[in-house]
Amino acid sequence: MAGYAYPTTAHNSRVVTPREFEDLQSGQTVDGLIGSPFADPLVYADSTLRGVKIRASRSAYIRGLRWESGGDVVSLTLDANDTAGTTRKDLIVLRMSRNPWTVEPAIVKGTAVANPTTPPPTYGEVTSTGVWELPLAEVTVTYNATVVNPAQCVPLAWFVGADGQYVCTPTTRPPHERGRRIFEYTTGREYMSTGSQWVLIASPPLETVANTTLSGWSTTTDSVVTVSGQTVDVRLGTWTRTGSSIASSADVRLPCTIPVAARHPSRDRRVTLSTTGGAAVRAVVYSAGATNAGQLWLVEHQGVSSGQTVRGADMFWTVP
Repeated sequence: MAGYAYPTTAHNSRVVTPREFEDLQSGQTVDGLIGSPFADPLVYADSTLRGVKIRASRSAYIRGLRWESGGDVVSLTLDANDTAGTTRKDLIVLRMSRNPWTVEPAIVKGTAVANPTTPPPTYGEVTSTGVWELPLAEVTVTYNATVVNPAQCVPLAWFVGADGQYVCTPTTRPPHERGRRIFEYTTGREYMSTGSQWVLIASPPLETVANTTLSGWSTTTDSVVTVSGQTVDVRLGTWTRTGSSIASSADVRLPCTIPVAARHPSRDRRVTLSTTGGAAVRAVVYSAGATNAGQLWLVEHQGVSSGQTVRGADMFWTVP
């Protein structure tokens, strides 16, 4: 069979089928809601029914098609959960169906169990009769519930930016696709997907005073944390021991806590400090995954006397 192109007069008299239109436009148009992540959620619950509502006058792109919610609020009723001792999580999606060709909100029903998970949307199905779903919200349905409260409806939808980019928040990111880039509206950060994880590629500089008030210590100079892109620059402060003396090698927390955005996700960071008198001491900043996440602790030393000062140092690391 000879090759062909569309839309052209040589193929189907320039008539484009819905399937062909999807193929033409889906690679050029980002899926997502149209508007701002700061807008009221498209899907919400208000304790008036066992279900959710879809706001009026909202729109979205899905597989190159534009969807409009219409001029009236639409209600979606969820099935009851009549299994004692369980909870169910349902997924609200915007579903494009190809047989017949429709785009409308739909419910992907979860399973009622003690510890439920949210069912996944259908992505990537490109058969002539398949569906493609854009996740909008996660809804929790408790046993024998007759209504869904606002807190039980959690938005999941991301947005399409003015320049056609993915715009989201840390909790509404799109699915991974190798090379996909996203902009987090609330943090100002830009990430790229490796196919399985998000890698930070740009971030506005953020400087934070990281002092923590702790009994037994007074802060002489501030600890300052600067995050620029993936680089974390920490200038630790200086602290004077105002409480009782600390025994040799006793693990003791220092008055500094690294902010969440600057913590390494998996590796503790160690640094050598000094005390008045010139003694060297070792301290550790615990990773985001540790029990004492972000905290600075003395872990190796020959003791710190009451009235002695611990002098900070500079630290550098990168966050993925």
